[in-house]
Amino acid sequence: MNSFTSNSSFSLLNSICNGAQYLPCTINRSIPFLPIIFVIFSLISGYYFVIISTFNLHSFTNTSLFHSLSNSLFYLLFHILYLFILISYLLCVFTDPGTIPISWKRSSNSTQHENPLIPLNERDSDGNLRFCKHCMNYKPDRSHHCKSCRKCILKMDHHCVFIANCVGFYNQKYFILFLITSWIGCILASITGFHSVQHFLFHSTESNQNSSRFPLILIMYVVIVSMTASLSVFVPFHCYLTSIGLTTIESYENMNASRMNMLKFYDRGCFMNWKSTCGDSIWTWFLPIRYSIQGNGLNYNLNHHQTSEFLSDTDII
Repeated sequence: MNSFTSNSSFSLLNSICNGAQYLPCTINRSIPFLPIIFVIFSLISGYYFVIISTFNLHSFTNTSLFHSLSNSLFYLLFHILYLFILISYLLCVFTDPGTIPISWKRSSNSTQHENPLIPLNERDSDGNLRFCKHCMNYKPDRSHHCKSCRKCILKMDHHCVFIANCVGFYNQKYFILFLITSWIGCILASITGFHSVQHFLFHSTESNQNSSRFPLILIMYVVIVSMTASLSVFVPFHCYLTSIGLTTIESYENMNASRMNMLKFYDRGCFMNWKSTCGDSIWTWFLPIRYSIQGNGLNYNLNHHQTSEFLSDTDII
């Protein structure tokens, strides 16, 4: 009886573990929520710092950085920006970055010519089609296997612990938008918060009740300035990669000479590269929606000039 129970329990556990690879990318994690909780706590703290601390400060001192009209306009714009930050972050977390469709799969014994509807341009170091030994399937161009998600991700940029998800084809725009809007929000908080810190340092005796909040205000201000400095590195980096048509993983692969020639396929010029990531309509680039974004993550429009040069030199395909 004990042996039967143990075997049954082991079979159930094995079935669960094997089925875990088909769960959504966000759920399939170990301890996935701690980084998310940290980011949400940071967003709430930033909101508290800018709205409650900074603007309440000007109300009790009877001074204001803005006239009443500009102050109201600032409130409106800040809340719109904060809403964009929050929505973009949630979309990064809960949007599946894209995985290989079941209908696309083919066995490792098949050749490329057996399915002409699935052209593959990328090769491994031996010149063969890239094959994932974990998923037991060929990898579409620009896809990579994520060990955390335990699946191949379409146009994988990187696995981000702060969203407990991969950044891939279907959520890359949300990730870039989250970085840019967060950066703007942090810069805004740093500028407005400077006046609050300055007031507490030189005029704290005017209000004992509010001066008691100074340690918290100072700590939050230091955190926000630190986040601003960090984003000042990440935002230009990711904007640069988008401009040249590369992902984070591909930027490291680009150090390899043979791989560098192949990655030139995807650089169609700065403007076209941004359109392929954010959509054909420029008016929707800064909206947290996937509108007019072409493709399905399996194949891409290429720089035909670079492609023809590479194929003529390597005689691939």
